[in-house]
Amino acid sequence: MGQLNVIQSLLKAKDVLYHQLAFLTERTDVLSVRLDSLESNYQTLCENFEEIARQDMEVKEWLEEKMLNTEDIQKIDENIDDE
Repeated sequence: MGQLNVIQSLLKAKDVLYHQLAFLTERTDVLSVRLDSLESNYQTLCENFEEIARQDMEVKEWLEEKMLNTEDIQKIDENIDDE
């Protein structure tokens, strides 16, 4: 009878281990999907940041050009006033 109890306990333990393994495998799959989603979101953010940086550079260049034009106009105005 003692051996039967040991065998039943081992079978129950095996069943519990299989359930735990299935749970952990499912959990790993869920985490893998979440990781893929995070990686995709990260890539999108990087692309957006690059686009914002590019636009920022374009705006800076445009402003510098406008500032130079404004300075040129002020110099012309000063020259006219001097005459």
